[in-house]
Amino acid sequence: MAKDYIIQKAVEFGKVKKKIAATLDLSTFEQQAKYDGCCAILIFDEAAQYAGCYSRTGEEYRSMELVGNAMQAWGISTFGSLDTPLRSMAVIGEAWWPGKGEFNNISGEFRRGQVSERLRLIVNDVIPLDDFRAGACGIPYGERVACWRSWWSSPLSRFQFAETWEPGSSDPQERCNQLVQIGGFDGLVLRDLTGKWAVGSGTTGEIIKIKQKLSFDLKVIEINCVPGAKTGRDVYKLVCEFRGRRLGVGSGVPHKLAEVPKLGQIVEVEAMDYSSDGLLREPRFKGIRFDKISPDA
Repeated sequence: MAKDYIIQKAVEFGKVKKKIAATLDLSTFEQQAKYDGCCAILIFDEAAQYAGCYSRTGEEYRSMELVGNAMQAWGISTFGSLDTPLRSMAVIGEAWWPGKGEFNNISGEFRRGQVSERLRLIVNDVIPLDDFRAGACGIPYGERVACWRSWWSSPLSRFQFAETWEPGSSDPQERCNQLVQIGGFDGLVLRDLTGKWAVGSGTTGEIIKIKQKLSFDLKVIEINCVPGAKTGRDVYKLVCEFRGRRLGVGSGVPHKLAEVPKLGQIVEVEAMDYSSDGLLREPRFKGIRFDKISPDA
């Protein structure tokens, strides 16, 4: 059974509640790079001492101790032991290091039961500890992070604030695709500068994530049917030809046989990126291309 999140989730726009989505103007949302790492929450206690690192579902990990200690030392050396802003704070970000295709290595390093020399923290939010524990914070996002952004705008030894751009400064999908192509990022985040923080599903639209979209028209070369693990009903999966190789596509395929593509038909398949083996990452069936008789080259 999946564990509940202890953070506020970022969701795609389509997951926002319809009544709320109709009121949102995404051109007023700040654009923020979405780093391809592991969510990490670093806790600093009432004495501004580093008190541990947790995943987005609450598991505690030792891997970020050097980062936590570096942040603690920064607070004391910059502001003094009595005035450090890290006192009673939860700092939320991504455990990360730069490089294309590094997510699996980062994930393994983050979850390994030892201190990491390599991981750094890309900060994207800060929440007063009492509010974090209560699950809600009424301070608007722009106010929460204003000072922290200026303090950590340049990379320090082990931590920095996420790279951001002004609202409306570019087409979000274009910037998303550019970031993914650079490597080390898995998309873009749009943040409501007036948004409050509340733990949970994120369907109230404070944090919108944009994923890269790759689209290919591919030929169906095989159709498989297996019983669904939960419902027992038939689940159809396609095998398409992609650059001379077999690509399995299960997500988005209709449940009714009459709506499932037939052998030889051309179908549109979307993905968020290329996988490490040169195929497609998270391929999804979008529809039959009745207007095409040949696949993409």
